[in-house]
Formats: sequence, structure tokens, C-alpha cells
Amino acid sequence: MIYVIAAELSAPERVEGRIADWLSDHSTRWAEPLPRLWIFEGALAAEQIANALAPLIERGDRLAVVKAATEAVWRGLSPENARWMAESFPGSITDRIPDPAEGTAS
Repeated sequence: MIYVIAAELSAPERVEGRIADWLSDHSTRWAEPLPRLWIFEGALAAEQIANALAPLIERGDRLAVVKAATEAVWRGLSPENARWMAESFPGSITDRIPDPAEGTAS
């Protein structure tokens, strides 16, 4: 399953690395296409992910974990993140017309 994890962190320089380490330890497929927005593929449930990340964040930080669907669009991501998104969300309910700037850092 794919989850979107977003966080508002009071001390991102301390906490982001802890979250990235946890994601790496629990899945080989995850990306951070935008600051403090991770997309994670794994066999855990959203509650398990949130409970595991809770001790890694600091008091007053905010965290959301959302199970993702099968469709995604993006703009201005790095080529590496755009490739990850295309591989992770290949299907679409609608006919998707790629933007000429898709997959470029702009």
C-alpha cells in the first residue's frame, strides 16, 4: 500500500533524518518529492506508521498519514522524484496528458 506522510516540524534539521531513517528501515520504496512530504510504500497500516513515527517527532510537531489512491499528478519535481511517481502511480482513472514541464525542476 502507498501512504502520503506530511509533517510540520519545529526542528526539521533534527527530525527529518530520523523519519528518513525509519522509512529506509521499513521499505525500499519511498520518496520525498517536497520538503517534509514523503510517499511510502509498505505493508503497514496508516495507524502503525503514525505510531512508529510518533516517538521520532518533537512535542508540538504535526503529522498526517494518508493512504494514497491510484492516481497522482505533479509538476516541478526533480527527475528522480518524477520517475518515482510515474513508477508508483502508473494507472489513472482518466486519460492523463503529461505537462511538458513534468519531471523538470522549475
